[in-house]
Amino acid sequence: MKYRFGFWLGMTLCFSLWAAELADFGVAKTWMHQAEERGQSSVRTADGGTVLRWDGQRAGYAELFLAEPVPVPGKGEGIFRLKYRNLSEPAALRSINLRLRDQKGEMFQWKQRPGEKNGALSFDVSADNFSDCWGGNGRPELPLEVAGLGFDFAAGSGVGAIEPGRLTFEAGRHLRFPAREVWRSFGEDELWQLQAYRGRVHAVEEADSLTVAAAAEIVILRDRGLQLETFGRPREMRFRVRLDSGEAQFAPELRDSTGKVRLLPKQRLKQGENELRFPLREALREFSGLVSVECLKLFLPSRQARVTLEQAELSRELTPAEAVRFRVETGNGVRVLKLGEERALAVTFTNTLTDRPVELAAGLEIMDYHGRCKVLEKTLRLLPGERRCLPLDWKPERFGWHRIRCTLSDRSVPEEKRQVSNSFAYLKPAGPTPGRAEGFLFGVCSHPERWGKRVRELEAEAAGLCGAKVMRNDTEWNLIQPEPGIWNYSLFDHIVEAFGKRGIELNAILAYSPLWARDREQFPRQDAWRNFVRRTVERYRDRIRFWEVWNEPDLPGFAPFGSDRYVEMLKNAYTEIKLAAPEAVVLTGGFATSVTLPQMLADPDRQKRILAEGRGSYQVHAFHGHGDFPYFAQLVDLNLLPMRRKLGVTEPWYANETALTSTEGGERKQAEALFKKLLYAWSRGSIGYNWYDLRDDGYSKTDGEHNYGMLTHDFQPKPVYAVYNMLAGTFSGAEFLRQEQVAGAKNLWLFTFRSGNTLLLPGWSENSGYGCRPVAVRTDARRAERIDLMGNIEPLPLVNGLLLFEIGPEPATLRLIEAHKSEIAGCPVQLAGGGLAVPGREYPVTVLLENPLGTAADFEVALTAPAGLEFQGETLRRFRLEAGEKRRWNCVAVTGRTFRAAGQEPAVIRLRYAVSGTPWKGEESLTVRAAVAIPAADRPDRKPDFRLDRVGQVQSFFRNDPAMSHLVWKGPEDLSAEIRLAADAEALELSVAVRDDIHVQPFRGAAVWQGDNVQIGLAFPNQRGFWEIGLSRLEDGTSEVFVWRAAYGFAPAVVAKQFRLIAERKGTVTTYQAKLPFRALGITSETAQSGFRFNLVVNDNDGGGRESFMRIAPGLAEYKQPELFPYVMVAE
Repeated sequence: MKYRFGFWLGMTLCFSLWAAELADFGVAKTWMHQAEERGQSSVRTADGGTVLRWDGQRAGYAELFLAEPVPVPGKGEGIFRLKYRNLSEPAALRSINLRLRDQKGEMFQWKQRPGEKNGALSFDVSADNFSDCWGGNGRPELPLEVAGLGFDFAAGSGVGAIEPGRLTFEAGRHLRFPAREVWRSFGEDELWQLQAYRGRVHAVEEADSLTVAAAAEIVILRDRGLQLETFGRPREMRFRVRLDSGEAQFAPELRDSTGKVRLLPKQRLKQGENELRFPLREALREFSGLVSVECLKLFLPSRQARVTLEQAELSRELTPAEAVRFRVETGNGVRVLKLGEERALAVTFTNTLTDRPVELAAGLEIMDYHGRCKVLEKTLRLLPGERRCLPLDWKPERFGWHRIRCTLSDRSVPEEKRQVSNSFAYLKPAGPTPGRAEGFLFGVCSHPERWGKRVRELEAEAAGLCGAKVMRNDTEWNLIQPEPGIWNYSLFDHIVEAFGKRGIELNAILAYSPLWARDREQFPRQDAWRNFVRRTVERYRDRIRFWEVWNEPDLPGFAPFGSDRYVEMLKNAYTEIKLAAPEAVVLTGGFATSVTLPQMLADPDRQKRILAEGRGSYQVHAFHGHGDFPYFAQLVDLNLLPMRRKLGVTEPWYANETALTSTEGGERKQAEALFKKLLYAWSRGSIGYNWYDLRDDGYSKTDGEHNYGMLTHDFQPKPVYAVYNMLAGTFSGAEFLRQEQVAGAKNLWLFTFRSGNTLLLPGWSENSGYGCRPVAVRTDARRAERIDLMGNIEPLPLVNGLLLFEIGPEPATLRLIEAHKSEIAGCPVQLAGGGLAVPGREYPVTVLLENPLGTAADFEVALTAPAGLEFQGETLRRFRLEAGEKRRWNCVAVTGRTFRAAGQEPAVIRLRYAVSGTPWKGEESLTVRAAVAIPAADRPDRKPDFRLDRVGQVQSFFRNDPAMSHLVWKGPEDLSAEIRLAADAEALELSVAVRDDIHVQPFRGAAVWQGDNVQIGLAFPNQRGFWEIGLSRLEDGTSEVFVWRAAYGFAPAVVAKQFRLIAERKGTVTTYQAKLPFRALGITSETAQSGFRFNLVVNDNDGGGRESFMRIAPGLAEYKQPELFPYVMVAE
């Protein structure tokens, strides 16, 4: 018999009927789904519990199931309470999820964010308040059973653990109460796009309302912010609407996470004020996941009406802790706490419950960028609907980004806790500054044309405070001239005004033809294009200096017409711009990249042709290049600059849109990328740098396009915002002098700039194997300072004109005040290792000492070894070095035979040093990476030697192209691989299991790298050159081995025939089993036992071209450098 899972009515009459323990996850028999693939495990503890371990770099979630699911008594509605111990950093665990399964096997999930490291979570379960469901019709049907738990981790959070405990259930009790809050005000906050069906519509926007006057059958209202905001399971939407004249019906249209759209039942408006209520319980039963409002619709039976939309509210049922809104206040709308205005720092709490006060206990943990914490406690009582602002009476000790994590609980339900975080930036603002920018241009990109007036003002305020002087935005033709005879510049007038009054000029992009003015290739009619350009430039002649012709003309997504047509458009635009404003500066459209992406194959030399054929019609070569610093440096040094030299391009270039999304490595990596990319671009001749973009484009935590901003979508500063402020405040008006070379310091970047009588030396290390490297600098400066990423200043002592500047993975700047000169005087202490540590063998370590002082000095150095590695002989030495003397201390360590198996965190050798007669002392470190030992005989059940399943292993070709964002790597299910190596007496054996949702390989021979394919690289001792071999499963199901490159003396085509491959696909997994005879490779089994270098790349093509690849290490795909391959050896 089928039962509906009845929801609870009349919560105020409910009492706890009984309580029961359902399961104890610490002692029950459990299993983890895909634990090995995701790098997860469950381990029994000595006291009888179970600890789950994970690596947030490998997978974003874990799933724990009961071997024997537990039935839930009765209707399954009430409070489930789970005890747990969180053994991770609090921010690493985003949610704990209760999973119940119904009688049809459909899974339902309720999510809660853990509030404390050790505590209990309460899940208030009813029929329609689940967070997610899958595998059925979205309607829980009795009986229910506890299936298990899910755990979601923060992106890039690394290793973590949790110990789940007892799960109890109280039937009939509920913690949720009616809550309501204003969701939309139809005024200056939004930018409504109106579409009339069979008629016309006109809108009048006031400060707090939107009036629609229409002569049409239907009017559709859309707002970008409306579509971005998503909801879980709200109970009701309310709209306050006034019908001024005519007849009208009103209804919102909803969209779920699968794209399903449904129009709610239409409601008729009466003359005057209306409060329209749209119950959502039944409607949402048909939807999956989160829901957004696609649009609002007005239906006009008489085809004539005037309607004013005033306000929208959202009703939910929430716990007291969930119902309280928390916000950090700093005295402005962009949450920047200004130096000298520290008393403005406060927090606000708002009770959104409609009929219940809350007695709050709020724990506030304030953490700065480098992890320093301050804890404050607040208690307060809030009446229904009350908002209370509480000053913190606390001043940050350091500049930069701060996060306040608030743990909320209501005294009536103390076991129910909720965490919410807000961020702010404590700064000495670098701006706004008056006048136009001079010298290097500090810019940002943004999209103010997408938002309402209030948001545009906030964006201008945020850009001004952090020191931006240029704002790049789209000056959209289709918005200015939607029809041939209609011109409307009001939106762009306000943008120019809002940014201009803060000393920010525009880098205006002339682009995006209206439908009436373009052909099938979206190429603009040139008469209309010229008219638009001339009229627009004339209007803003005195206020806009930089005019950019289109955006990313090398990407078909933006410019589906050919390069010859773009050149025509560029020349026409240049002519009109110079006629309207001879002093204006004309930029090419910013080119996305300097390499050929898959979507460019039809016209691979677009940028070259445009630069060559368009010469004389541009004054600046605009270039982008999104991605991390190493990738950007490669694009510029190896491609962009050589191309410009070859073409004879003398016009300057401008990095006018380039950044790193925080989904690629997190917000710290994003912050460091700004520092590195901006200063590097400056050193390579760029006239400026625009970070993309000022504010996140949305709320998604996984969509890269939503996470490029310096602020979140709701104006919370990210660390990168504080870095921008530091750079603008420190380097504005400076002049680049040179790039410094530090002898013996591998992958160390150091530049010198001059600003008046001050020298600035920004530096960082790209060598992940080393910690901070002390660099001696000789100078005539009066004093010296170190400036960190956040703008905090630390004085550095000078010793007879010398100082020690420690340069490490986190960038910093050396500031020399009243200095005429500086020079690098070497590294007094350097720690160097012997490459890869081979288990059971010696590992040489060298300490290099150099005395840059003018007198003799004693150097005291001490080495410490990690577990599994032991130094032979002394580890503490004192050396006396004369002035200018160099000394080498050679040490030997021996590695254990099981030293650091592959996949574990690397071991670290540490060197402490001190130099007599100086304040110089510190620590260097050296990361020791072990060679991978592969077995002489393979076992199918053994762990992989290498895994490809982390975002840091992905190189995407489409991160530069928002039109292709759906092809960007989304997780191990999208693409991942397990690699196993083995060897017998005669051959090297390779097994690669590739998980790929779509397999596409239409190519053969040398072109197979463009499809789904495995590339392997091999480099053997005593051979010239290296091997590059391709393994493919072709479109017809056959297997193919192709050799692009063989060691000197071997014929690739001949050798390929001696290799054996079986490539099979089952479900979403393609397995490549290859056997490479030693004889064909020109080696012996002894060579394999002594060790060789190995690398592997998995290429991915989902049907739109080679979209990305994953690699074990650099040196095979993006460039050929076999010395970067990992070292492997066959175990004896």
